[in-house]
Amino acid sequence: MQITATIFSTLFVLAWAAVCQAQEPALADREALLEKGVQAFQSGDARQARHYLEEARASGLESNALSYNLGVVNYRLARYDAAAREFRTLLDTSHRDLARYNLGLIALATENVDDARTVFLALSMESGNEKIRGLSARQLERLSDTPPAGKPEAGRYPVGLVMVGAGYDSNVDQLPDNAASGLGEGYSDVMFSLGSGSASTGNHWIWNGLGYHQRFPGNPESNLSLLEGDLGWQTRVAATDLQATVFTRHWWLDTGLVESYYGVQGVIRRQGCGPLDQCYARLELAAVTGGSDYPEYDGGQYDLETGFYQRQWGGRLGVELQLGLADRDNIQDPDYAASVSPFRQGLELSWRTALSETVALTLKGAYRHSDYDDDYQWQTPDGTFSEQRQDERWSGGLLMDWQLAADWFVTSEWSYESNDSSLDGYDYDRYNLWVGVGKTF
Repeated sequence: MQITATIFSTLFVLAWAAVCQAQEPALADREALLEKGVQAFQSGDARQARHYLEEARASGLESNALSYNLGVVNYRLARYDAAAREFRTLLDTSHRDLARYNLGLIALATENVDDARTVFLALSMESGNEKIRGLSARQLERLSDTPPAGKPEAGRYPVGLVMVGAGYDSNVDQLPDNAASGLGEGYSDVMFSLGSGSASTGNHWIWNGLGYHQRFPGNPESNLSLLEGDLGWQTRVAATDLQATVFTRHWWLDTGLVESYYGVQGVIRRQGCGPLDQCYARLELAAVTGGSDYPEYDGGQYDLETGFYQRQWGGRLGVELQLGLADRDNIQDPDYAASVSPFRQGLELSWRTALSETVALTLKGAYRHSDYDDDYQWQTPDGTFSEQRQDERWSGGLLMDWQLAADWFVTSEWSYESNDSSLDGYDYDRYNLWVGVGKTF
């Protein structure tokens, strides 16, 4: 693998050297030393090349070409720390993706396979340079039979995540389809997940489990708990991944069970959909059981989601379309009747870009329209009133992720949503601020 990586680096240094020679003729002594270093490397003498390049720097020459060629030469000499320092100086230049690719090669050479896989996956999806995208994709193919460091060689291995965080919700309310309370409060939360990872793209079982708890110190009746698990099978046909799972999902407010889902899910995901980088579709069918205090949530829930990802504007653009249909028993009361079976249509957009080797920015925006099954009816001293409910919800958010180390990260989010309803009492505005620290294992 190291030999292959060296060949790729050599191709890049040759291309860069050609550009430098064409645009900056060696008229000064310092530039002549740079040229001698390139020539020595091309002739196979990496040690002499390093001598000339270091001499050029000592004489006062500073350029992106010099930093890059020193990075490649140090890589060839297995001086990986020195090579990484040179490539990192290019992360704020127009050659950022090229530098990131070579940092991925260094990660491979130093057996940091997880880091290398992360770099190559991001570049294969986000880089604006077609050649770097292709090379990164080929590196991923070579890594497809190599499990992350410390994982079994069987091709499948458990992967996990634990995260703790804290935030502020301006409208604390967790029940579906209710108006937000108007009560703002800080909260803490914790999440744990464990699932199957796979180093191969062949046929294999997949499984995942997730637990989440959100605590409001001053409003314990809104404390939220969630447990979820799924088991299924994944296979690949040509460039298409096919996945089928059974799942169960349960959530509580304080200690009271609100809903339990039991269902099946099918996913189709394809790399390269005509002009698109990736496209997918997901269908979920579930039977829902409400808790003892929420019998109106008994029924069915059917969701279809489809979307694609595409490199755009220096990052990765995601577009998602959603259709959701609920089939529940409506609330029937002598003084009040309400539908809990909305038909929803939604659109979600996201754009993610790497600001540096360790920091990523994500922008999100979404629109959702909900039509409820039957009219709402309520009794007043003036008689019976009836109206069908329709909601429009707009939302947006900003996320920042910092990779502190190979398995530690910090993430933060600011989000805002506004709901406009045809019924009085269901309009609201809401924002949420949150920051968390996570560890993968």
